[in-house]
Amino acid sequence: MNVNRGSLIINLVCLVVVIGVFVQFIYPRLYSADGVEKSKIIRVQSDLLAVKKALELYNKENAEGYPPIDEVAAVFKEYGIVWSGDISGIVDPWNNAYEYATATNRECFIIISNGPDGLLGNEDDIYVTNLHAPTIGKPPITEPDNNIQWTADRSKSYVNNYMLQYIY
Repeated sequence: MNVNRGSLIINLVCLVVVIGVFVQFIYPRLYSADGVEKSKIIRVQSDLLAVKKALELYNKENAEGYPPIDEVAAVFKEYGIVWSGDISGIVDPWNNAYEYATATNRECFIIISNGPDGLLGNEDDIYVTNLHAPTIGKPPITEPDNNIQWTADRSKSYVNNYMLQYIY
């Protein structure tokens, strides 16, 4: 009986050591601020990829091109995405609405998460276009033009005065 008691104590000590290693090395990596932020970025990329796939399917089924802003909510609803262009619909992990824009000729689109800081037009933005996979960085927006329509009211914002880089 003493042999069983000794092996039980050794097993318990080994278990405590394994739990200690987990708590010291693995747990902080999984639940650190960097880990949480990375998981939020991965979620945004996943959301954007799903939305891009829905837009690509719509574009294949409809010869008119990508949906204009006044039809995009209905299109996304067909694919199970609740879209409103504001925080009452699909939002990023920082509780900001995704921005959708399409060219007036409906040949291209861009969807943007403003990223952790909530501001559009800087290096923490996450975007997807018909030409790009989900990407982290400043969206490809350059020169003023009227060929772009945005879902949100951007009358006083950076975006209202700019267009997609590849619209001509």
